[in-house]
Amino acid sequence: MRSLTTLFRRGTAAAPSPRRAGRSRTQRRIIGALVGGLALVAAITGGGAYLWYSGTVNRTVAAALAEVGTALHTAMTRGGLVIAEVKVRGIAQVDPDAVRVALAATPGLPIFAFDPAAARTRLLELGWVKEARIQRRLPNAIAVEIEERTPFALWQSGREMKLIDRDGTVITADHLGRYRDLPLVVGAGAAQEAAALVALVSAQPELFRRMRAATWVSERRWNLRFDSGLDVRLPAEAPAQAIMRLAALERDHGILDRKLKAIDLRMSDRLIVQLLEPASARNEKGKDT
Repeated sequence: MRSLTTLFRRGTAAAPSPRRAGRSRTQRRIIGALVGGLALVAAITGGGAYLWYSGTVNRTVAAALAEVGTALHTAMTRGGLVIAEVKVRGIAQVDPDAVRVALAATPGLPIFAFDPAAARTRLLELGWVKEARIQRRLPNAIAVEIEERTPFALWQSGREMKLIDRDGTVITADHLGRYRDLPLVVGAGAAQEAAALVALVSAQPELFRRMRAATWVSERRWNLRFDSGLDVRLPAEAPAQAIMRLAALERDHGILDRKLKAIDLRMSDRLIVQLLEPASARNEKGKDT
């Protein structure tokens, strides 16, 4: 994780001289602009319906608000109350350019025109960003602290592969090669169920080490695929007991390396296995077709 990162820094203009007098003038201008805006609203409120329906009020308000906005911008700029620096802490994976665009903290923008809540909402739309905290640091800085999501598994839905966190939230679909050692879950709804499955299988380290994929079937149960090519069908109810049973079979009989195509553990009182067809049988079947 990077330490405090400055996305941009804008040269700070020399302070007016004397500073205290300049600051007082700036404050008076800002307050005057705000008071003028409020007086305008009050005048409009007592001005009668005729002006409103005639359109005069709309034109007057627009012009007045533009004048107030210009006055505020000028006053804040002269007083140094404009964004000159944005500091971001917590960036490790998220693209800094994407953060910059989401923040929309343009250098020279009056600092009170920057909306931290809106910027936070935009940051949370970035896949890697789990949480964001944004503050104005007067007179001219924006401080941002980002908490990134932790990659947990790869999720395949149809032909698409995506990186997800423990909650099943999609992080990204880019540069997935670096995460190939993470568990792979397949199927609609598998992302939200992945954490529970990984917790069960990882309690049996040998099984977890050799598991290559898990498919969420009919949104109710799992099929596990192991490195030997063996498929194991788990029950919808009490999958933990079935996994413990599989671990015992592997420990006592090396079941994962037997010449089996599939094991069905959906019934607790019996074990159903599907044998691999001999190569000769597979060749003969190919000739028949």
